[in-house]
Amino acid sequence: MISIINGSALIRKVYLPKQIFPISKVLSCFVNFLFSFGAIVIMMAVTRTPVKATVLLLPLLLAYVLVFAVGVGLVLSIMATYFRDMVHLWGVFIMAWMYLTPIFYPVTQLPHFARRLMALNPMFHMVEVFRWMVLYGKMPALKSHFACLIPALAVFCLGVFVFRRKQNNLILYI
Repeated sequence: MISIINGSALIRKVYLPKQIFPISKVLSCFVNFLFSFGAIVIMMAVTRTPVKATVLLLPLLLAYVLVFAVGVGLVLSIMATYFRDMVHLWGVFIMAWMYLTPIFYPVTQLPHFARRLMALNPMFHMVEVFRWMVLYGKMPALKSHFACLIPALAVFCLGVFVFRRKQNNLILYI
């Protein structure tokens, strides 16, 4: 969120594409995630956890998440630059979002109306596809992949659109 604010000294002195700052932050966090995931793979090998063939499709799911994260990062970097309080509000929002996404609990524990609401959460589908591939070893339906891809591309396009519209006035707010 604060990648543009932190790079304000460089933005004021040199012309360079401003979207580099949030995208580089998202990519560096993604590389950090890959190293952490490597540690999980090593632990799975040490504990001799059975690995299903569907794990080979995991890079596709990670691509969905990366595209989604870049879009969110672009929107949030603009919002944090214009509205500095967004940095603090985002912590509250992301905590609520985590509990509204079935990460720690199966979606089957929810009542039917809550499951229908849960389907509006884009991260719900990504978590479910991850579970199907890694935990259950089953290939998710093509519909599930589209349920991950379409919101990811929509948020990415929204992020690019918002960033391009507002990037020219950033210098006034940093």
